[in-house]
Amino acid sequence: ADLNTMATFQTLFFLLSYAIINLACLLLTIQGSPNFRPVWKHYSWQNAAFGFVACIVVMFYAHPLRAAVAILVCLLLMIYLVYSGPDTSATWGDVTQSLLFHQVRKFLLRSLLLLMTMMTMMKKQGNQS
Repeated sequence: ADLNTMATFQTLFFLLSYAIINLACLLLTIQGSPNFRPVWKHYSWQNAAFGFVACIVVMFYAHPLRAAVAILVCLLLMIYLVYSGPDTSATWGDVTQSLLFHQVRKFLLRSLLLLMTMMTMMKKQGNQS
């Protein structure tokens, strides 16, 4: 293959890897995962979203057809790994468990807030009698 073709694919796969990292950071931030605590002082979900979109845009700006091929290769590799790899959901967890944890945590915090509000109201009513 031509050296320029290989360099284009190498650039596209690097951009795709950065896009996937930004997407993972964005999803972990949105889910409110307790074990995701970025320490970079300029990190925000907006930066992660911008990084993801910018990488995809630059990929298609560099070479649209090869960018589509790179994304297709990445998706096929992911599908192959998901269906042929070992079952890691029992040991590692997955996205659905994270979403369930986030919803339960939000429900418990709202319930706790409601309970504290009710107790405060009961105390105020008891003091007025």
